[in-house]
Amino acid sequence: RHRRHRRPRRDCLNDIMYSSETWSQSSAGWSAAHHKVADQPREVWSWNFDAEFDELLNAVAHERSPVLALDTEFPGFLREDLPYAERSVRYRALRQNVDHLRPIQVGIAVGGHSGTLRGSWTFNLWFDLDTEWYTDESVCFLTNAGVDFPRHAAEGLDPDALAWKLLKSPLLGCHSCAPRWVTFSGWYDWGYLVKLLTGQPLPSNLYSYDRLLGALCPERYDLRDMLPRGSLDGLLASHSVPRCGNAHTAGSDALATLELFQLLAAPTLGAAA
Repeated sequence: RHRRHRRPRRDCLNDIMYSSETWSQSSAGWSAAHHKVADQPREVWSWNFDAEFDELLNAVAHERSPVLALDTEFPGFLREDLPYAERSVRYRALRQNVDHLRPIQVGIAVGGHSGTLRGSWTFNLWFDLDTEWYTDESVCFLTNAGVDFPRHAAEGLDPDALAWKLLKSPLLGCHSCAPRWVTFSGWYDWGYLVKLLTGQPLPSNLYSYDRLLGALCPERYDLRDMLPRGSLDGLLASHSVPRCGNAHTAGSDALATLELFQLLAAPTLGAAA
């Protein structure tokens, strides 16, 4: 598929080193009382982005030890990824895929170690099938999951706008209120997030990539390390966790990841948080 040139993006990684004491003080007074939120993931488009991002920040501010789950949806693979190869080999495939493709959705779910659920968001990014690279198999799969590609082309969120707000928020960086980030098989989720935030190709080597990711999201946990077998839906079923939203959409998958983390991992990790 042909693609058009990228829209201009900023190089604002230095902003991630800002002081976060203001956020530390503002969040200290919020109660982390147990509170389950059963709502469906909130759909975010260009026209409601500012209001919904404020809601996301408000949800994080309610938690003394916030946990954020991340998921992305993307349009396939240009180079085969070998999941059991060495990380350096996998990174070469990650770079080739991420550098040439655009993410379609970014999902973030917010909760706490005590089992609180504060909400989940699907950030629907601009993506036009007429101009972007993709595989037919992936587009068919995502369409069946409920991804509305014509709407992404018409109402999709500018990735630069999401990157800018994330970089200016307390969600990223090394500071006293930095959240714990959770993924489920998050190798590509992190790659696409780094690309989104920098607006640049991924670093040329794995060492530089690890350093950059460590500066952006210093505390990360992948549920796949604890649950090496089974799909996300299979694990939800086996642990009697109901699915909210459509499977294989970013907000729903992020929420499912968060709920599994709270059920299985948070009780053992919470004491150290």
